Amino acid sequence: MSLQMTVKNGSTVFYVDLNGNGSPDPIEPMVMLPSDMQLANHQPLTPAATSTGLAPTQDFTSQITFDYRGTVNFSGGGAVAAYFLALGYVNQAQYGCRAITVTPMGQSKVWKAPASGSWIGM
Repeated sequence: MSLQMTVKNGSTVFYVDLNGNGSPDPIEPMVMLPSDMQLANHQPLTPAATSTGLAPTQDFTSQITFDYRGTVNFSGGGAVAAYFLALGYVNQAQYGCRAITVTPMGQSKVWKAPASGSWIGM
């Protein structure tokens, strides 16, 4: 099972690719972000992933794949790290950011941070 990301009509869409065809289908679970929200990893006002206390971290790029046990399936080997995905508003940095982390064991956590602050678990 994999969580994937795509852009449709200018909005970011996260979806679970149940049939493995690499595109969101009407029957698959999905979340569409508002058009004024963006991935905020490494944006100037987004706190560093290290302030979550998880190390090492790996930026979410386009998908996270889980195995039959619900743990993250890291293809290609390398260092096992927690995935980090930060979201923020394009023109409204005063509202801060939100983030999601997924550990190698498949545990997820939601975080919040004020602009240029530190991450706080929610």
